[in-house]
Amino acid sequence: MKPMTDLEYVDNEGLLCPYCGHDEVTGDSPQVDGMMVTLDVTCESGECRKQWSDRYALAGYDAPEKNASEDYDGLTCYPSLYSFAKRLNEAWEENEGLDWQEAEDLVSMLRKTETDNGAASELEVLRSEILAYCDDNEDWDSGEVARWPNLIMIALDDNSAGLMKENIDDGCQVFDLRLSGKKEWVASFNQENLAIVFIGLYQ
Repeated sequence: MKPMTDLEYVDNEGLLCPYCGHDEVTGDSPQVDGMMVTLDVTCESGECRKQWSDRYALAGYDAPEKNASEDYDGLTCYPSLYSFAKRLNEAWEENEGLDWQEAEDLVSMLRKTETDNGAASELEVLRSEILAYCDDNEDWDSGEVARWPNLIMIALDDNSAGLMKENIDDGCQVFDLRLSGKKEWVASFNQENLAIVFIGLYQ
């Protein structure tokens, strides 16, 4: 058999050996070099056993309708808000003072945060209090504003968005997803349907 051309190999989606046409091929770990990724592949046919490298090039990106980090397993959590609040909390403590532009950015982020999820009721209460303060006071008190990042972190970290399942290795793990985006392990099951039943009972 004459070796495939690049076009023929791509038309077969890289699933066939380009030397013998056998469909049992295995790939090694990908190697990254700049914008090019290569994958060493071996034909498992006993009569062939040839090796070659697949080439993958960066072609662009797909923008999801929603930020993937904000929507996990059908449950609403707010990891971006948590990360920003944490960064401000640490920076303001280190600098022993707040940055007013960052404070305005935090308020702007709160205004854009939708908290229609029932699990986010505590966050909604805090969000409403902060936004009401901002609307009612032209001059913000630095002591009051300095508390906001930590209060937001507490509201997100201490409250659950619900239970979620995740298939790991040969089992199914159940986690408690916090509003911050963190996951806390709850239980392990050998079968996914048992995890679904467990979530239905305790959700």
